[in-house]
Amino acid sequence: MYRTLGIDLGTTNSVAAWMRHGNAEVIRNQDGEPATPSAVALDNDGGLLVGAPALGRRGAGQDVIWAVKRLMGRQFDDPEVQQAVRHLGAGGYAVSGAPDGGVLVRLGQRDYTPVQISAMVLRRIKRDAEARTGERFDRAVITVPAYFHEPQIAATRDAGQLAGFHVARVLTEPTAAALAHGYTAGTEDAPAVLVYDLGGGTFDVSVLTLVTELTDNLALGGDRLLGGEDFDHLLAERLEDRLRDQQPGYDPLPGDSRLLRVQAEQTKIRLSGVDRTEVLLPSLGKTAVNFRAAVDRSDFEQLIRPQVEATVAEVLTTLRSASLLPEDIDHVLLVGGSSSVPLVRERLADVFGAEKLRSDVDPMLCVAQGAAVQTALLAELECPGCLAKCPLTANSCPDCGAGLVGRPTVDCPGCHIPADAALGSCPLCAAALPDAEAEPPVNDQAPNRSCPGCGLPVPDGTRVCPACDTVLADGAEQAGLRCAGCGEVNPAGATACLFCDEPFPVADPQNVTAHPLGLKLKDGRFSVLVEKGTPYPFEPILRTYNLNASTGDTLELAFYEGEFRHADRNSPFGTVHCQLPQGISGTHRLTVSVELSTDRLVIVRASMEGEEFVVQQFRRSVVPPRIRERAAEVRRDLAHYVQRWHRELTEAEMDVHQGALSTLDRIIEGEGIDDSLDSLLDETDERRRQQTFIRNQDADAYLFRQHLGALLPAATDAELSRVRDELRRARDVADFIRAYRIAEQIRELVAGLGPDMRRVMLSCAFANEERLQPKLRRDIETAKRELDTAHANGDTRRKEAAFDSFLRFQSEVDDQLAAGQDRKPRIVRPED
Repeated sequence: MYRTLGIDLGTTNSVAAWMRHGNAEVIRNQDGEPATPSAVALDNDGGLLVGAPALGRRGAGQDVIWAVKRLMGRQFDDPEVQQAVRHLGAGGYAVSGAPDGGVLVRLGQRDYTPVQISAMVLRRIKRDAEARTGERFDRAVITVPAYFHEPQIAATRDAGQLAGFHVARVLTEPTAAALAHGYTAGTEDAPAVLVYDLGGGTFDVSVLTLVTELTDNLALGGDRLLGGEDFDHLLAERLEDRLRDQQPGYDPLPGDSRLLRVQAEQTKIRLSGVDRTEVLLPSLGKTAVNFRAAVDRSDFEQLIRPQVEATVAEVLTTLRSASLLPEDIDHVLLVGGSSSVPLVRERLADVFGAEKLRSDVDPMLCVAQGAAVQTALLAELECPGCLAKCPLTANSCPDCGAGLVGRPTVDCPGCHIPADAALGSCPLCAAALPDAEAEPPVNDQAPNRSCPGCGLPVPDGTRVCPACDTVLADGAEQAGLRCAGCGEVNPAGATACLFCDEPFPVADPQNVTAHPLGLKLKDGRFSVLVEKGTPYPFEPILRTYNLNASTGDTLELAFYEGEFRHADRNSPFGTVHCQLPQGISGTHRLTVSVELSTDRLVIVRASMEGEEFVVQQFRRSVVPPRIRERAAEVRRDLAHYVQRWHRELTEAEMDVHQGALSTLDRIIEGEGIDDSLDSLLDETDERRRQQTFIRNQDADAYLFRQHLGALLPAATDAELSRVRDELRRARDVADFIRAYRIAEQIRELVAGLGPDMRRVMLSCAFANEERLQPKLRRDIETAKRELDTAHANGDTRRKEAAFDSFLRFQSEVDDQLAAGQDRKPRIVRPED
């Protein structure tokens, strides 16, 4: 049987919990602490530090990565990312743009993505949990803030997978808090619950209404850059002011400010339990001064009161957006370590009444405990490949073979990123990987084991129920809830006690979409497909649009989520590009459908006049819309060029262009790559322009010799033959640089022949290709024979007259070519 770990992956601290003896129990880390700081650093030898040892380096002036959750699944040019970078302050780490437009953070001499940093934290949590419990955790339920958009949820899932988990569910933090407090089964009167979550780095407020098996997010609010760290910062500034008052000659060292921040955090925590505490910091500054000061809770509360009042104002704003008053709220759940600050509770009690405040579950631990409860409510798994429902006992999908358990991982000694233990070297830095450590034993013993079929007790070790012949899994499957009525522990997925039929106070919550999901229309407006608050999973939701398109056009379905009427003001989370059916022209009826699975996997379908031509599992985009749009334009131009001239391109050139088209497809679909996307698009477009020039000059060399014949000087004819042969050899190996230099030689040679000769060559070539109307073709052929005869006879006057004939043909040739010119394919979007 495979065990599932509940994880609160927090901005400041992360907590793990599991179901033990029917109850959600927090698992202490290797330091014996219930929470692990979400921080990583390097020791003096370049080794990886995670948690408290990493956070301790901040006081020593070392590089430490913390609060990386704020950067997950975001683009570097996102205003919230830039605000988060400024929020790090002078002691923060370096943040830069990734090649795909995402975010990179600097640790030591390497850049890492937020996903990779989070994976390091999650892997440490996994290892600590396995070492502490003796169990192997192959799966996880990981929590995210309710305001997270699709790319941020996908990034969280990616971090869990990289750490060695199969992520069975991504659960919103307010729902997890409700689970931990024993809510979510709901009642007919649908109680309203407000979740006040004040963590170290963020403040979130959610209003939930709980009906049977449904958690409905009525409203969301908060401040993603306000949290307990702001309290620490304010107190650290006050302590520094007092230090300078005590020691006028104080000359700070670079690490002093970090030491003051650490001391301020510890002081804040102590003041939640006492009215007065003392701060002692020895040997500060260049002259090693000592600092001692007493801090009163009242002074601290006065200092942080503006921030606390800001959270209360945000609570009232969120209530108004849900059309509720404080008296409409039945319960206020306190979540996050900073909600333990007495002033916070005092102000919330003023608004809602002290009797509504619920903190009987530790605010700092309740989200992880709620995630653990969710693991007990899972009755099956959703296959990440085909979305089939799979039993908890399966290690892979019976239908498509996709894995349902995490892969064993090892820490890369080079870059420290978790890597598949089956590999010999790290896929990112190529360092040799160590052998995998021995897996913790799986504990097959569980108390109060019962048959999930008939509910009767069965002896340990029994594989088939003697009463009903149900095949039994290992005892570890009994990771469900303990019945409050009879005290029996039930198997995971049980909706009511199998021993006494007593219903559980919690049920597997059916979450709802926190934001509207929809499409960008041709005019830029946002067309909502899935309304905010829609329970998922749901069957396909359809909407019909108009589409004006022709054969060769590419349909773009650009998906966004948010509240704004203009799509670009919302958050993009992916794009589907597809070729339209052949033979279409004009305006057609386009039907688009979206299906959302339990694990927020999106299936997109599109049909035209009843004929389905797109069925695609959605890939969340990590590529900025600006890059995707430009990539689509570059791809369109390159595909049009290849389609038009493929018979004249060499095999090597076609291979290069097809490879570029494949890369562009990956970018358009939202997949990041290792190269700079702007540079790659510039290079791809420039290569197409080079190829166009090379092909044109190659064609010129051929056409001048074919259609002008004896009109060419013998030396020019021989030189054109020579350089064209050289050009073909360069093109046969797709040597674009060499080919371009040779093509420039051809341009100089034909330029020396003058405009009259070029005009004759082009007219004859177009007539030969039958791109002109019959009468004009006959006139050109007659004029060419006259020119050849005059040249052969040395009759300069007749020769000039023949050239003048081609000059008169010019405008007619241009008009007929323009009328028959192929229309370039377009990127088309749906219209209302």
